[in-house]
Amino acid sequence: MGEPPFRPAESIGPEVIERIARFAIHRAARVRAVTTLSGRSINPVLSVELDGGPSIILKIRHGVGHSPFWAEAYQLQYLAEKQILPVPRVLAHGSDGANGPYTYLILERLPGIQWAAAQASLTSSQWRLLQEELGTLIGTLHREVTADAFGDVLPESSRPSGSWADFFSRMWRDRIQELLNSDRLDPPTLEAVAWIHGNLPRLLDSNDAPRLVHGNLGPTKILCAERKGQGERWGVSGILDPALLFAHCEVELAGLELLEAADDVFLASYRKQKPLAEGYDLRKRIYMLYTVLDQVRLYGDTHYILNAMDRVRDLLRQCG
Repeated sequence: MGEPPFRPAESIGPEVIERIARFAIHRAARVRAVTTLSGRSINPVLSVELDGGPSIILKIRHGVGHSPFWAEAYQLQYLAEKQILPVPRVLAHGSDGANGPYTYLILERLPGIQWAAAQASLTSSQWRLLQEELGTLIGTLHREVTADAFGDVLPESSRPSGSWADFFSRMWRDRIQELLNSDRLDPPTLEAVAWIHGNLPRLLDSNDAPRLVHGNLGPTKILCAERKGQGERWGVSGILDPALLFAHCEVELAGLELLEAADDVFLASYRKQKPLAEGYDLRKRIYMLYTVLDQVRLYGDTHYILNAMDRVRDLLRQCG
């Protein structure tokens, strides 16, 4: 069976939203206002204000059958139990009535603005304190929550592995093969990519334990808000949209650096919770390269291609 047809957010009328709110939140719920936060996805994200009730976030998808939101609901509840990161409470998830044409996830709406907006508007001292707080939060998460194997954080993890390099290689195998079969990079660069992927067991060698990582962390997934009663200090008010893994935690740090969400202040704060192992500089370049290679695979824009070629050459020089 194929995917249900895309239903743009603007076609989801208030009557649908109100019906879901009455079924899932309160039978007398009334919708006062709806704001589209993300309408281009196959799963629109809406901010909904209810009369006499809380503001909620509604993620919704047109179609019946298995909910695409169950994994996010499970992982948010998993994070909430750890009491380390501020995450939205899951208020409800399921289908629109017994046989409705929509599946949904309802979350509490957390206060704050996105990380990039905070960076643009805060003073340097406010931004420094915010970076320190994020470093402490992520370092504490990576330090405190470990597992016996690398894999997905789901009720039944798919093919967990005792080797991080093996798990990482398997996770990327199909995407790298698709890129190698394309002509988006020149032959020498493709040959180098194949060599790097084939040598991951050596290049990513580490004895660190599998540690819990958010798996999808970036500037759009971090909310910041002013701390009431603390002068003009701001703090991290929410961490959104997890894709949890038990992984080598350096992959998360590399992603934050690549997206320019973390700076030296963040890393200094992080190291106080979870020291970095020798060889991080090389390994982070590999993780960054894989993200850029995926951008080449998906979009093929010239600047992604040039970025990938530069990173491949730099990595080969570092590997000798």
